[in-house]
Amino acid sequence: MSVSNQLLRTLRITKSNISRNMPTLPAKISPLFTHFEKWAGKPRKLLIKDSTALKSFNLELNSNPFAQLLSSPTRLDRISKVKLPKLLSIQVGTNIKSPNPSMKFKVNSNFKDKSRSSHSYILNKLSVLEKNLKNSRSALPLHVLANLNNENKNLSVKFNSGELLDEYLSDTKQEIIYGLTRLMTIRTNSSKPTSSNIIVKYDTSDNKTLKIDTRTTCYEYTLTFNLAKIQDSQLECIFNKAHQQLYLNEKSDMAIILQIYRLLMFLD
Repeated sequence: MSVSNQLLRTLRITKSNISRNMPTLPAKISPLFTHFEKWAGKPRKLLIKDSTALKSFNLELNSNPFAQLLSSPTRLDRISKVKLPKLLSIQVGTNIKSPNPSMKFKVNSNFKDKSRSSHSYILNKLSVLEKNLKNSRSALPLHVLANLNNENKNLSVKFNSGELLDEYLSDTKQEIIYGLTRLMTIRTNSSKPTSSNIIVKYDTSDNKTLKIDTRTTCYEYTLTFNLAKIQDSQLECIFNKAHQQLYLNEKSDMAIILQIYRLLMFLD
């Protein structure tokens, strides 16, 4: 049955009018600002209606190294099978295409790995790894293991957990030594940077590796890292020249702050 041109024209006009008169949908607003979330244990909802205040709040988090650490993309720990922030983990690099495949625990000074090589993640904790890192299969990516099982049954990956952990510790210390040496040339105890609330020292008389002092009058804090537990003569020499301590700025020195925290987390 054919449809007349007049009827088709009428239907098109009607459809056009309906779509033109549809109400505008409201802009999406996060439930963090509109709902009371009992499951999160919040005493009340967030009432930040001023966009300027919200922008300032976000900028403060962007310059906070620990907010960056906790908000880094999650990765699955190959040993515990638990998802963790990327910066709390060690990236395991694997060059499976080489004649003698091997593993390496990567130390990324800029914390941005853009390589396309096969890798996985394990918890950045020496005591846990010494106990649970038994063989290469506990750390290798699953797709690499599948490739070894299906195509290269006679191919083995070079693995020695003690050597890998020692190499990672040595490489991490060298990164920190390089960063602190560079800072020492431009910053000493007498040249404290503006708005500094992070102190790094090497004090063998203090057994605390991390200390936080809060100020009761406001929400500011002072964080002190003590690197004496590392027991490294190069670090001790650096701090002898720097009058026993260095002042760091959260924003400009974020990379070295995260490296120091990761090293102390690894050893503690």
